[in-house]
Amino acid sequence: MSINRRIEEGCLILENTENGEIVRIRETIDGGRAKVEPEGRLTQEAVHDLEDELTSMVLMCRQVTIDMSSVQYISNSVIHMILKIQHMMDDQEGTLKISGVGDSIWSRFQEMGLEDVFEIERTQDFLQ
Repeated sequence: MSINRRIEEGCLILENTENGEIVRIRETIDGGRAKVEPEGRLTQEAVHDLEDELTSMVLMCRQVTIDMSSVQYISNSVIHMILKIQHMMDDQEGTLKISGVGDSIWSRFQEMGLEDVFEIERTQDFLQ
């Protein structure tokens, strides 16, 4: 499997050359706070790039928010990676928040028994 990586308008674009799936990762930093906004399906193929982005934010900021409002799917490997990021934030006495979590993403955290491990801000899914 091959992933093409490019930057467009300040956004990291990951394109799977086999199936054409695209993941976008936008990040902003303001006053020691970072916001990472992934978009698309967060599968095993995106885990390393997303981890690199989150790790750099953890090293620079004491508060990191991952906005999941544009994420349609999240794999177990990505959730495990976010757990690793949570441990990094804990070690630095920082805060990791996951916002924009709809029902489908929420159920993934519940399946893994992690709904109480993270600070999660839920939203309502209107596509049922």
